[in-house]
Amino acid sequence: MATSCAPRALLEAGADVNKEGAQGYSNLMVACQNGHELCASSALIEAKAEIDKVGPQGFTALMFSASNGHDLCARALLEAGAEVDKQGPQDVTALIMACQHGHEPCARALLEAGARKDAKAKSGLTALSLARQNKRDAICKLLQ
Repeated sequence: MATSCAPRALLEAGADVNKEGAQGYSNLMVACQNGHELCASSALIEAKAEIDKVGPQGFTALMFSASNGHDLCARALLEAGAEVDKQGPQDVTALIMACQHGHEPCARALLEAGARKDAKAKSGLTALSLARQNKRDAICKLLQ
């Protein structure tokens, strides 16, 4: 298991924790999208990265974590105060994304943090309707 994190070294050298890359995504978003919980929690969050920063396509680090099934990143963000029901494009929330993609551990973490089960995307779909549509039975049980 890795015990170091490239962003930590860069931060210690004076890098801007919230600087965006060429595509407009923050280091925290990239770490969470790729499941790098150690970098997200022990380096970027500790360095006061903007937790709810919105990327160029309208998603936050929490949404990236939920969409990609990285529950440890999601939990670190939630513990740091991430807005659990922040809406992205088409009014989707992290819970809707986790349920749509079948990521039960992320859905559980979001629900434990108080995510709204009844939040609706612009399409009118909810986390439960997407879980049912995609035959995510374990998630359906969580949401009922």
